[in-house]
Amino acid sequence: MSFPVASGTIIEKFGKQPHPVFPGIIIENNGIKIKVAAGAKVKSVFPGTVSKVSVVGGVKTVMIKHGSYFTIYVNLENLTVSQGQQVSAGTQLGSAGTDLDGINSINFEIWNSAVNPIAPLNPMDWVSY
Repeated sequence: MSFPVASGTIIEKFGKQPHPVFPGIIIENNGIKIKVAAGAKVKSVFPGTVSKVSVVGGVKTVMIKHGSYFTIYVNLENLTVSQGQQVSAGTQLGSAGTDLDGINSINFEIWNSAVNPIAPLNPMDWVSY
């Protein structure tokens, strides 16, 4: 299984970790944050169906259903897919956007909907980096 970008650096890991700015604060990340080059192409890591394309607060997100699993790609620009579209592994979804800190990055998550409650999974257990 491939990585959602051709190259990048993981700058926030999955799970609980110290806040990068505020000492003593613990944050929980449901995925990983990947720093990339400006305009980096973001691609689907598995074949599936685009179940949702949304824009919340200006942040564009694509959610893809893969059986009982979902992959979520957050902070995209120039989207190239639409809801209901079938995608293959490697299909371009858009390009990486710039986050509030001015960093070109995406957030990438994998969720298992076969368990109750639905649970996030560590993407590093599923993709090659």
